[in-house]
Amino acid sequence: MFKGELDASDVCWPDHCLTGRHSTDWKLSRHPSPLMSLPNMPFNDQDQISLLNAQVMQLYHQGQYGSAVSFAEQARDFARLSIGEESVGYAHTVENLGEIHRAMGNPVSAESLLKEALNIKQRVLGESHLEYANTLNNLAGAYKTMGDYAQAEPLYRQSIAIREECLNERAPLVASTLNNLADLYREMGRYHAAEPLHKRAQEIFRNTLGEFHPDYAVSLNNLALLYKSMGRYYEAEPLYEKVIEIDREVLGENHPDYATDLNNLAELYHYVGKYREAGLLYYQAAEIRRAILGENHPDYASSLNNLAALYAATGRESQALTLLEKSARIDNQIIQQVFAIESESQRMAFLKTFQGKQDLYISLVTRYFSATSTAVKEAFTLIKRRKLIQVDARASKQDIVLGLKYPDLKSKLQQLQTIRMQNVENSLKGTMPPEAQKDLENLKHKIEQDVAEQAPELDAQNARKRSEFEVISRAMPANYQLLDYVRYNEFDFEAVPADGRPRWRSARYVAFATPNGEPEEIRIFDLGEAAEIDRQIASSS
Repeated sequence: MFKGELDASDVCWPDHCLTGRHSTDWKLSRHPSPLMSLPNMPFNDQDQISLLNAQVMQLYHQGQYGSAVSFAEQARDFARLSIGEESVGYAHTVENLGEIHRAMGNPVSAESLLKEALNIKQRVLGESHLEYANTLNNLAGAYKTMGDYAQAEPLYRQSIAIREECLNERAPLVASTLNNLADLYREMGRYHAAEPLHKRAQEIFRNTLGEFHPDYAVSLNNLALLYKSMGRYYEAEPLYEKVIEIDREVLGENHPDYATDLNNLAELYHYVGKYREAGLLYYQAAEIRRAILGENHPDYASSLNNLAALYAATGRESQALTLLEKSARIDNQIIQQVFAIESESQRMAFLKTFQGKQDLYISLVTRYFSATSTAVKEAFTLIKRRKLIQVDARASKQDIVLGLKYPDLKSKLQQLQTIRMQNVENSLKGTMPPEAQKDLENLKHKIEQDVAEQAPELDAQNARKRSEFEVISRAMPANYQLLDYVRYNEFDFEAVPADGRPRWRSARYVAFATPNGEPEEIRIFDLGEAAEIDRQIASSS
């Protein structure tokens, strides 16, 4: 059993930035010699797969995920040709590739690969086999990363049950899934359900592996996260310090997991108001992630977010804005995965994992940069893109349903789906000229209107949207034309949770508008707390 970092997003709102560590079950055969140094020796196909897997394991533990995925793909392709797709050996190579994709911040690709591995094991071994339990654990981790807790929980529970049956209740493999289920409960806010599981996992690891083992460090890290979430800050601190001590020795100071350790202790310092100590660790974690994972990895984006929140709390708002804008651009690349998800509920859950970062960004711009034209325009672009993705991701499932109900509309709905995906991709990448983007939008609206004429339910939905827009427009100052708006949770940058001041305030609305006669100028308006506006929207629908 090996460990990996589960939360690619690094953000578990509303706690801002809590990074759980996931116990991953790898099928990477150990081999005494590295792949590239072997002489010309006779060995069979299984030996070759094992050698490739050994190289994958070595690269993964060094945090070299880009190189690891290349070897993992070689192992999978060779296994497909040599031992066939209906073999456990092939399933192992697919599963390893999926786990690396998750570590690289590609949970959607990870889910697809892990489901493939699970289906093979189900057919070949059955659902009571330990191998099947291993893949259940890893697939649950992918769902957790995507924010799909409803899918993750039963898989973790099933994995625990099989492992306890095949091994015993005090086996390290049982502890690994107990750890993962407990961290899932923490993210769900079920703290009292999480604590006994964490303590049980920690005891098993300590008794079977010892107190200086990376899996024991994982259990300490996640228990510390739980204590922090519960406001038990000073119980969490010594646990984090022990985690750093273990991983510095076992993994070294240039490893993604060590960066996570630093990040988590920094977050604790941030919560108790020790800003100088927090800043040093945040920066060190960000630099490790940038060097090892690259500047487009979600963990690096999360480090930028953490530093931004700290900078804003200490009077460095301009630096904070720069970091949040960069973080948002990285997230945009990740969000493009959403259209590869078949389930609408999973799409929405995945998009929700980015909500906290967006709220932090809007909070900063609204509070400190409402009079700065470039900052307001950048925020407007972000909100427009994110809302476009949410609307179009939700509409994809609806189009399928309408196509079944109204066969005559099927071709138009297919065309609409193609335009939506193209529209989102162009919006995120910013590669299409504004006029061409506008033409594409107009074509989309024209087809939507044609469809709505024959589909009453779609027409009613559009009427509700128009009603909502009108309510927001009435809340605007006179002589302004409403462009867009967003409901967000306001972040209090100066709050110190350890002093009893929560970081998150009541939800509010902000609107983006242009002054009449100045169409190129975009302004941002704080419309106040959301409760009253929500009431008006509900009564007008």
